[in-house]
Amino acid sequence: MPPWEIPSDRLPPVAAVQKLLRALADPVRLEMVRRLAADPVG
Repeated sequence: MPPWEIPSDRLPPVAAVQKLLRALADPVRLEMVRRLAADPVG
């Protein structure tokens, strides 16, 4: 069941947003680390 189909009383919007941000943050962090490792600044 997709998160947006879960009633709000079972999944508060804040929890859904935090879960979404956490899911997005991992690939972004990996990409940042990869770029820093491939092209160090300074």
